[in-house]
Amino acid sequence: MSTARSSGLRRPCFQNEAIKDLDGRNSSHAPLQLTDFTKASHRRLLLPHDQETTEQDDEDNARTNSHDKKENAADSKKDEPSMNQCVALLEPHLAAFRDRCDALARKHVGETVSLRNDSETNRDENCDEVPSQLLRALLRPAPRFFDLTGSQSASGGDLEPEVELGVTYRLRLAKACWKKGLLAAAEYELLCAAVDNRKRRVEDDDSRENKRRKLSQCEELNLMERVRLALLRLPTEVVTNERATSAWRHAREMLIEFCNQSTYNSNACEDEAICQVAEWALTSWTALVISRGMDACSISSTNQNSYKTSISSIEKQFAILLSNREVSSNTLTLTRSVATRIEDLLSPDNLKLLNGIHLFSLGKLLACFHSSEAAEEHIAKCVEKCAITGGMVGVEQLSRVLAVYACSSSAFIDRGHSSGSRTDEMTMTGLERRLLARFDNFPCLESGSDENRHSRYSSSSKDQSKGKIQSFLKLILHAAAHLIRSRGK
Repeated sequence: MSTARSSGLRRPCFQNEAIKDLDGRNSSHAPLQLTDFTKASHRRLLLPHDQETTEQDDEDNARTNSHDKKENAADSKKDEPSMNQCVALLEPHLAAFRDRCDALARKHVGETVSLRNDSETNRDENCDEVPSQLLRALLRPAPRFFDLTGSQSASGGDLEPEVELGVTYRLRLAKACWKKGLLAAAEYELLCAAVDNRKRRVEDDDSRENKRRKLSQCEELNLMERVRLALLRLPTEVVTNERATSAWRHAREMLIEFCNQSTYNSNACEDEAICQVAEWALTSWTALVISRGMDACSISSTNQNSYKTSISSIEKQFAILLSNREVSSNTLTLTRSVATRIEDLLSPDNLKLLNGIHLFSLGKLLACFHSSEAAEEHIAKCVEKCAITGGMVGVEQLSRVLAVYACSSSAFIDRGHSSGSRTDEMTMTGLERRLLARFDNFPCLESGSDENRHSRYSSSSKDQSKGKIQSFLKLILHAAAHLIRSRGK
């Protein structure tokens, strides 16, 4: 396949000797196609020892030729265990293949060398050949105008018979791979949707043209839909250890692909799409955080030996992806939109509308930021705006955010050997010192000042305004420390 050549991945070489017992002959080491290898492996798992091979082959061929007419029978419950056994046979190959791809990708980024050279250099001679085209065969979108009779229009392109599997067979195999954690739920659902679209017939040329136009419009939003579905399924998938890694990998790939596309398409529609994806990402983050429970941070902070679960690792990676503002970041456009959205949520008008879940989610996100300075910059801006507004605006909300931020920060957890009250004082004191340092050059924060801020400061002296902000900051910090102490009792 041209795709395999361009990516530098070696083609799988399935040997005939792997299935020579099924065929009843000792053949040479000629390579087989993926379809033949998969079907032969499946037959080997289903073949009873006391049954003739020829009878089983004839029965399998008859079943394959009539699978379009008997889709319901093929999807029956009795066939599910055999498909799971087939996937169990291929599971180590798939896992090794994905691990190898991840290692090659990291080396490609670090050393800027071709994937082809890396794959040849790092080839493990003790490992069996990896079916590198299996996932591509499963997740490849269905041909655009391919009906159930097997005919295809010229606009659909050429099929790839060496990796083409039956529709029912692909769905069953993909479902079994999803249960094993080799595929994300979003990937499986997208494949089901593609198969449903494939089964829709077109009646005449006019409807064909209309459908072609509709498909072209859907293709423009296809990536958005894939991103939405990946973020929607992420919180529910990560609670299962077997599926957490594949779900996070798929969501990360979709976000990176979206950011890469938006980099080259700068227009009003793309800006709106980026804001929408940022909103989806923050919603997915909130669902991911509350899936662990509201007491997760306090439990981990009181244990002598803090543990790392897969979901906590995904939390950290997700937060870094949403907050990494370095120029080399693959998601820079998304992180900028997320930063704008956080500033909007922490404004005095919106802050008082947030409930406890929103405040908990924001505190956790700021604690897991790629840069603690960027996180505390958001807090400092919010403190300044609320202090200038006057009154008790934002005191309750900000104190909760700071309490979660202090409990969830890595510095707080690392000091687990200290007593609870002493640790809280040290953390809040250090946070107060760092935040006050940001107002030394008051009123010009690092983010700059606008005309409204300048007009407010012109009516009062700088010292009075600075003292007002410092008093407000100490108030919310003491309230946050009280929340932490009461939580630990």
